[in-house]
Amino acid sequence: MSVICEIFQSHEIKWQVKDCEPKWNQNEQKTVLHNFNVYPDLDFVDAYGNSTYVKYTGADKIRELLLEIHKVICGHVNSKNSTDSTKNEALELPAGGSNLPAVQGSRELATTQKPGLPAVTQKPGLPAVTQKPGLPATIPYDASQYAKEPEPEEQKLLPAPNESAFYCLTMEDDSKVIHTIEFEAGKAAPTTDSLIGTEIEEKGKVKLASGPYKTLEEVEKECTIEEKPEEDCCNYYVTIKTDKLRMIEEGSGEKNIKFRYLMSNNMLKDLGDDKLSNADKFTITVTPASTGLTKLFGASFDMKLEDFQIDDPKYPGNLIVAVIPTLDLEISGNESLAATHSAKTYNEVSARELRRRISELEFSDRAKTMTQEQKDAEFRKLLTKWEEDERRDKA
Repeated sequence: MSVICEIFQSHEIKWQVKDCEPKWNQNEQKTVLHNFNVYPDLDFVDAYGNSTYVKYTGADKIRELLLEIHKVICGHVNSKNSTDSTKNEALELPAGGSNLPAVQGSRELATTQKPGLPAVTQKPGLPAVTQKPGLPATIPYDASQYAKEPEPEEQKLLPAPNESAFYCLTMEDDSKVIHTIEFEAGKAAPTTDSLIGTEIEEKGKVKLASGPYKTLEEVEKECTIEEKPEEDCCNYYVTIKTDKLRMIEEGSGEKNIKFRYLMSNNMLKDLGDDKLSNADKFTITVTPASTGLTKLFGASFDMKLEDFQIDDPKYPGNLIVAVIPTLDLEISGNESLAATHSAKTYNEVSARELRRRISELEFSDRAKTMTQEQKDAEFRKLLTKWEEDERRDKA
């Protein structure tokens, strides 16, 4: 007996890439079967589904597939790197602008003037301010002229300005961060031991620390990680989500009807008046796990399904489609189902004809205005007519 079953399912597939090696955990992969519709609507009492892989049955085959996906992501990263490098080369600073570096890990901006430091003086080379003829001379305002002279007993000493110490911190993910700590002048700078194990906001826990260094230039020499551009894409997480994929397959059997839903067979289907299409129901998100990749893309970035379309006989079609597991579905009927329908034999031609007629009934413009009761009545008429045709053809 041939039966058609329409299902709606969603997925959340994820894995980590660490040091350019994919880390796959089968137990972290999720498949949700939302609902299914069976045609004809026979008396089924039980259903069982299993999410599995048909082609990529071993850990080594899954790894090879994920490495192919890794190549595509690395190509995207390197392309972004190349584009940004070209932009940086063409960038020109405005005249008189400041290009002071900001200290990573510090809340202070490098351009913020601290109390107790001398006022900013006019830079050499700027034109002198000239006095126009006939205009009165401009006298700068000096608030000290009008301030009350304090009595000797009211005079107090200003506190000494704070001092800064620079540290090179190695975080738990082995990234390095330059950190600045301000402390009261005359007191000892914090020790490196006091920093190990502490949490740095948005950076994580400190594993190792060196310092204190007196200048930013000194700490930068000790806290530099040489990272090749091609290694920027070696540490990240991938999350693939699908949203209510619609799939239709034909099953066979007597009392127990089995269906197999391959993602590659259900990306696009012509259903007569309707078309099944799932390409717009994928979300592919890459989350950086390295400093270089975070600087390039931020907290995360999305890629498109078509980015993973490759022309390789070993991996025909789309790599993301290949990583979506296959759903094996089995529907069981009651005790009378096999006896009731055992005499019926539906050949391939008649099954295709039934599928065409069901599609016309389910997806026609007329069906959109019908109630469920009307659809059921029409379907029973269709099934009765089809059974009569089967008996006539076999007579």
